[in-house]
Amino acid sequence: MKKNLLIFAAIFALTVPVFSSCNKSGDDNKKDSKEVVMKDGTTKSTAKVVKFDKTLPPKYKDPNGSYDIKKMEFTEDGMCMIERQLVTRADIGDIISEVFGYTVSGNTYTIIGFGTVVISGNSVTVTFDSGGEGGTFEATITPTSTSTVDENNMARTWKVSSVMLNVSGNGVSIKKTFNGCNLEEIGKYAADNGVSGLSKHLNDLKGYIVDYVIFTGADTFIITFTGANAIAGTFKLQANNKLNYNLPEGNPFFHGSSTGDFEFPADKKTTIKLNITVEGYTGYVEMSLTAAN
Repeated sequence: MKKNLLIFAAIFALTVPVFSSCNKSGDDNKKDSKEVVMKDGTTKSTAKVVKFDKTLPPKYKDPNGSYDIKKMEFTEDGMCMIERQLVTRADIGDIISEVFGYTVSGNTYTIIGFGTVVISGNSVTVTFDSGGEGGTFEATITPTSTSTVDENNMARTWKVSSVMLNVSGNGVSIKKTFNGCNLEEIGKYAADNGVSGLSKHLNDLKGYIVDYVIFTGADTFIITFTGANAIAGTFKLQANNKLNYNLPEGNPFFHGSSTGDFEFPADKKTTIKLNITVEGYTGYVEMSLTAAN
């Protein structure tokens, strides 16, 4: 699938409703409502970003070609995002994002199904399970952190419970909730109910089902799909339960910078609402998420 459609998918899935970080009991006017405070993610103490920007990076090979490993981000909740860039002779291709589970013991990170990373100072030793050219490399290594309750709550791996699409204007009014997040199903419903411009994307969305939505202390959000590459963007939580996010150009649902809202209705629960423009119509995508761990 083309990069823009991956982004479209990721983002479409990413749209989650979020309103406030307080879990209120009973009448909203009562003063005994409690802020939801979740436990740290399972790997918060070992979360970090590794960027190979000092020397030649590790190279990874598969049947599609040779790739430079640009970045590894070990998240606060047991996932590792690897960004690799296709290198064809002198040409540099698109960035591909993949997500793997990881475990850590001391300074050794075992990326399940990919390889092993040992971090010592500013040196990183990479050993691939197969298909790579490992070795020891210089890197910029940055531990990640969360400074507020909301940031700590959000920095984990989330499973999609449901997603609601709301699009209106110019004679179109769509508001429907879907179980899970099957992008082909959601796109077809919107196309059949007035957002006709989505019809041309439906074949490319076949089989694109959101697996996880991941937020990190490095302000990264990641969407993973069943049987497909992940997509990554950036986000920032703001005051009054507001959310800013930025995604690359080139997709029909999300592009550039936009805003949203977030809420933590209960322990290990979040809802995120992202404002969107899709095929000339305005609206939002809202996702209800449950912590995976």
